[in-house]
Amino acid sequence: MIEATGLYDPFTHTVWDDPYPVYRQLRDGYPVYRNVARDCWVLSRYADIQAASRAVAIFSNAEGVDLDLPPGYLGPGSFLDADPPDHTRLRRILHEHFTPKVIGHLESLVRTRVRRILDDMLARGEGDIADILAFPLPMFTVLALMGLPEEDGPQLRAWLDATALRTPGSAARPPECDAAHDALARYVDRLLDDRMRRPGEDLLTVIATAVADGRITRAETHGMSLLLLTAGWETTASLISTALYLLARYPDERRLLVAEPANIPAAIEEILRFEAPVQYLHRTTTQDVELHDTILPRGDRVVLLYASGNRDERVWDRPDRFVVRREPKRHLAFGDGIHHCIGAPLARLEARIALEEVLGAAPGYEIAGPIERLQAHVLRGIRRLPVALGAPILRARSA
Repeated sequence: MIEATGLYDPFTHTVWDDPYPVYRQLRDGYPVYRNVARDCWVLSRYADIQAASRAVAIFSNAEGVDLDLPPGYLGPGSFLDADPPDHTRLRRILHEHFTPKVIGHLESLVRTRVRRILDDMLARGEGDIADILAFPLPMFTVLALMGLPEEDGPQLRAWLDATALRTPGSAARPPECDAAHDALARYVDRLLDDRMRRPGEDLLTVIATAVADGRITRAETHGMSLLLLTAGWETTASLISTALYLLARYPDERRLLVAEPANIPAAIEEILRFEAPVQYLHRTTTQDVELHDTILPRGDRVVLLYASGNRDERVWDRPDRFVVRREPKRHLAFGDGIHHCIGAPLARLEARIALEEVLGAAPGYEIAGPIERLQAHVLRGIRRLPVALGAPILRARSA
C-alpha cells in the first residue's frame, strides 16, 4: 500500500509545527508515498533521496522544484530549474565566486556587521534576535555580494517576505506573493541594465559581463539574479535563527560550544541535519522508475524530503537527538549531486560567525517569549525569537 490518507501534506499546519513524527511514519511504512491531492510522490529515506538527487538524467529539475510554483517561475537563467547542459553552463558562471577560499574573504565584513548588531542588542539587554540579527545579516551579505544599495534592504526584505508567504492548508499562492515577485524582477532587471553600462566589482557585474562574453543571454540574467537574491537570504536566515533557538533549548550542548568554540563548525552541521532549512524540493521523472516495488511513472513529480532523510535511523544513531559532537556524516540539508547548494560555503560562514559572536558576548541568552515559525511549506525557520541576553561578557575580540 503506497497511500495513507492524510499522512503527509507539505501544506498543512501540523507539518509546519512538528513534521518529524510524520517523517518517521513515512520512512518506516511508506518509503514511496503517494499524495493524490497534491499529485506527487514522496521519498523519505536517506539512500533513496541521495540516489534520486544524483540521477539527474532520470529525476529532472527542468519542470521546477517547488510544488506551488510553475516551471520557470524565476525566469530563464535559474540553474536550479535546469538540467545539463544548461545547468552546467549557467552554474559555471558563478561557481568560482562561491568557493570556500573566495567566501572566506567576507569574514571581516560579516563579523563587523554581527558585532554592530550585537552591541546594540546588548545595550538594550533583549530583543527579537531573529528579526534583528538572523534575517538582516544574510540580507546585508547578499546586498554586498551583488552590489545592491544597502538602503534598499528594507524594501527587498519586504518583497522577499511576501514571496515566501503561504496560507496553511492551501497550495494556492497569495496574490501578494506574485506581486512581490514581479517587483523584485523589475528591480533586478533595472540594476542589470545599469551594470551593462557601468560595470562594478560585484556579482551583478559578473552576470552582466557573461552576457558580453556570450556565456549567457540577456534573458537568462533575469532568473540567475533572482535565484541569487532569493536563495541566498531566507535559507541562511532560517539556519541562523534555528541555530540560536536550538542552542537555547539545549543548554548543555550550548555550554560545550561556549567552552570550546572550535566545535562550532561541527555544531552547524548537526543543526543543518537536525532542522534542515529547506525541508524538500521536487523533481520530475523522465522515465518510469521502480522503487520499493512501486512504479513511479514518467512525468510524475517526486518530492525529495531532505529533512526526513537527515533523521533516517538507517544512517544516524538516535537521529532525533540533538548532539553537537555527533560523528560527522554527509547530510542532505544542501541537497546532493550537481544541484548541491552553490551558496553552502557562504551560509556556513555566516552561521559560524553569528554563533561565535553571540556565544562569546552573551553565552547565557534565554528565550524570553513565544516564538513564531515561518509560514512556509518549503522552508523551516524561526521568524520571531525574543531573547534576554543577560549581562554581556566583556573580553577582547579577535579580528
